[in-house]
Amino acid sequence: RMQDAVQQGREIFINLPLEPSDYPYTDPGPYGLLIDTPDETNIKQLEKIMGLGVHYVGLMSVSGERFTEQGQKLKPILEAMTAKGLLFVYFPK
Repeated sequence: RMQDAVQQGREIFINLPLEPSDYPYTDPGPYGLLIDTPDETNIKQLEKIMGLGVHYVGLMSVSGERFTEQGQKLKPILEAMTAKGLLFVYFPK
């Protein structure tokens, strides 16, 4: 549980499913943020993801090459996370 991890002094990150380079072969799932999706819809998806947990310090992605390469798509997502004081960690393949 997230609360147990926080009580043990651990930092929690939630996975942010971003469109990978081999999409649609690899699907980021029902909450995935996609480059062909309007920004407003991606923000709503982000809000759903952020609503899945509490006590986390940020979001992270282990894929999402195609999405992160699109600066104009990534910018509103990062701004929404920054407005809430959240970190973003990206581990490109």
